[in-house]
Amino acid sequence: MNNYRFLAAAAVALFAFSLYRATLLPGFDFGDTGSFQATVGSELLTPRDAYPLYFAIGAAVVRLTHLEPAFALNLASAIEAAVAAAAIVFVAAELSGSLVAAVAAALLFVVSYTFWSQAIIAEVYALHALFVATTMWLLLRWSRQPSLRSLTAFFGVYALGFGNHLSMILLLPGYAVFLLLAAPGGWRSMLTPKVVLVAALCALGGAAQYAWNLRTLWFQPHPPDSMADALRTFWFDVTKSDWRDTMVLNVPASMLADRVHMYWFDLRQQFGPIVPAVAVAGLAALFVRDRTRAVLMLLLYLVNALFAFSYNVGDTHVFFLPSHLMVVLLAAAALGLAYPRAARGATQPRALHAVAALFIVYAGVRAYGDFPALDRSADHRPTNVVEQLAGGLQLAHVAAERGEQQADHRPVRMPLQQELQVRLRFCRRALRDLRGQVQAGLEMLRIELQRLAQVGHGTRMIAEQAV
Repeated sequence: MNNYRFLAAAAVALFAFSLYRATLLPGFDFGDTGSFQATVGSELLTPRDAYPLYFAIGAAVVRLTHLEPAFALNLASAIEAAVAAAAIVFVAAELSGSLVAAVAAALLFVVSYTFWSQAIIAEVYALHALFVATTMWLLLRWSRQPSLRSLTAFFGVYALGFGNHLSMILLLPGYAVFLLLAAPGGWRSMLTPKVVLVAALCALGGAAQYAWNLRTLWFQPHPPDSMADALRTFWFDVTKSDWRDTMVLNVPASMLADRVHMYWFDLRQQFGPIVPAVAVAGLAALFVRDRTRAVLMLLLYLVNALFAFSYNVGDTHVFFLPSHLMVVLLAAAALGLAYPRAARGATQPRALHAVAALFIVYAGVRAYGDFPALDRSADHRPTNVVEQLAGGLQLAHVAAERGEQQADHRPVRMPLQQELQVRLRFCRRALRDLRGQVQAGLEMLRIELQRLAQVGHGTRMIAEQAV
């Protein structure tokens, strides 16, 4: 069975990578993606940059492939997403007991709209999905065959995931409750000195990834005065304290109804209305068959979904990804538990295969429909916009800024990342000038409005006196 699982997982990963590579963004993009592409490969990583593991993997891909950093980081996301798809096969098979149901669930997630969109650009969410799926599989495997070695593997990978994204903390309630409920020696066995020590060492190892970010503070123009000052700055920037307090759990009450409609739209955009209904049946079946695993899945879904629901940011949809993963895993559980292999009669496994095949066909139909909207293989708009913003910047100016010219005075062609960094510096200077002009214009507008208000007040007084 394990050999079949590896083959099925490899096939799903190959399909996922082929799909993502065919629709991969060829270069630069805006937003966080552009920031990641400009930062990867730098020896200095500030606390505000965060994501040390993500940048370390990205830098390794750049060095190994010798590709332009922007494209290499996009490619890294496709690779990470494909490996995540393979991990989902193992998790779904562990939950459902059915390999064909696991393949169907993994393919549904592979072609889901949001995950597909994040797998073809430089973003952290493909790697985050990989860590979510891998830690779930390690935890379920430990519950089936408990040992200190398997528990250590789970602790280690879970701690490592924090180097990619701090939202790994949202898995903690579900994981902690499951460990206490599933511990073979009772919940007290999870609090023995040996287990606590292993967990603490893994936590320290995970936190040590951020030493890269902390170290950079002393290379800035204004280094910290002390370690305490450095730690305060580090924590403020890494956790984004300046905007976290205004965005986390801060959706206005007047928008709650809109949020509910938004979530239902987002869920249907990923899977349509059928898969969520099947997932509800899967959760009910899990409660009947294995209540401990059902509690795990319910907590993982609720904590991640409620956090995303209450997170008042523009890209809320990407924070729903872990809860979307729970939906497809529960759908797999519904298929596998509805047709157990141990049941009498030979028709039930065939029925399972038929239903799972329908879900695989359904995934293919959704992929076919969403392909045109998600295909970014010929999307050069971001690069074109940057070139338009830096319209007067010629490569000669770029080379002059680097101090490099050939013997015939022709400018030296530089890698795209360096060229974009120079262009972005030029754009920032232009935007600063534009901001100054806008501020001056707003000040003139304010003065004019005050004058008009005074004129209007004087006119009203004259009219009142005339009356």
